[in-house]
Amino acid sequence: MIKYQRYIDLIDQVLQEMNPEDPYAGQCYVASAALKKLVGRELVLYRTRDHQERFHWWLETKDGQVIDLTSKQYTEHGHPVPSDEPMNQNKEKRSYMSFDSYRKRVDVVLERMNELDPSISSN
Repeated sequence: MIKYQRYIDLIDQVLQEMNPEDPYAGQCYVASAALKKLVGRELVLYRTRDHQERFHWWLETKDGQVIDLTSKQYTEHGHPVPSDEPMNQNKEKRSYMSFDSYRKRVDVVLERMNELDPSISSN
């Protein structure tokens, strides 16, 4: 994860700015898609259902290292993290969602990241 740590830190900062009281709730796809857009094919996007039967999204490296940018939405409330075993046994490899609303949310995060650190747009 160290390789992507600057991006991860920026995404976390943006999520905190957007909703200081509960920055991770409902942001799993947006955070994961933003990091994948920056890194590309090095990361694979996955989803599975959480304890409330809602989709949860995260990334994995090609060697299986989990990068779950919003796992705190579960751990801070005492719930199992869907990207962890055994909940991730039914994970599905996915591509970007095509809904405009999600694309716009990802773009907002990327734009704010670029404002915080203009060097990311040149990577």
